[in-house]
Amino acid sequence: MQEKRDWPCLTFDEVSAVLAHFTNIPPARDVVWHSMRPFSAACVVQLAGEVSASASGNNIGGQAVRATSCVLKRHARALRSAAMLGSGPINLLN
Repeated sequence: MQEKRDWPCLTFDEVSAVLAHFTNIPPARDVVWHSMRPFSAACVVQLAGEVSASASGNNIGGQAVRATSCVLKRHARALRSAAMLGSGPINLLN
């Protein structure tokens, strides 16, 4: 399946560059999983620290959120615009 990929797997350097834009997320420690889907470039990133959001933040049910990993996915601009992505699910780590 990997040789038939439409998108290459996300590299550690790419993941690190993206996460650097978010001040509330620690840097990447490792990329621990890549999607096997040929038309996808998604991965699970193990973070070098813990992400916390307060109960007063924009969380499901007002619950505090703690995370040590995140999911990153590469999208073609022709597939989904920034506005379309912004109108999606609740951002747990506001």
